[in-house]
Amino acid sequence: MRKTTFVGLGILFLLIFSLTFGEILNFYGKISGTATIEAPTFYGSVTNLGGSYYSLYINRLPDEAKGTLALHDGNARFFVSQALNVTSWPPAIWKIFLNIATNEIGNKVDVVLEFIKSDYSSKFQICSQQLFLDSTSNKTYEVDCQSDSISNLSPDDMLQLKIQGIGPTSKYTLYADGSTRIEISYGSQGE
Repeated sequence: MRKTTFVGLGILFLLIFSLTFGEILNFYGKISGTATIEAPTFYGSVTNLGGSYYSLYINRLPDEAKGTLALHDGNARFFVSQALNVTSWPPAIWKIFLNIATNEIGNKVDVVLEFIKSDYSSKFQICSQQLFLDSTSNKTYEVDCQSDSISNLSPDDMLQLKIQGIGPTSKYTLYADGSTRIEISYGSQGE
């Protein structure tokens, strides 16, 4: 009986303390805080999803997913993430790093970054840019894109990076070793 009384008094004390603290907090101030959201980094890989489609890993590229991919004029390689499980994306600055070599200086590649549906059809293009390759050795090129807030996404939508060769007799080697990646920072126009 004493133990039950002691437990009951403890619960009553805790309840009174909580209510008192809540009222003091309500009268004198409020609890507030900040959170830092770290943007993901997406990495191109050699993990084949079928055909010309390869995995776009989020935040970590496993060793077994590293390597090189070859492509020729008119061919494309698609790096595709898993379903992002989001319905919107905040304003962002997208930095695409493409480590690539070619057989001839002056060759070009088209770089397209977009959100795609689960059936791989385009949903929203973030940016598209043509790169002029000025080296036959592997070199990392940077493409900068900005986007406003993107809404109307579905949880099963994915991010896709498309690299397509253009030129009469061009050959390309993509390096998927952590250097071909997409880095994101939040806020448009450098906000």
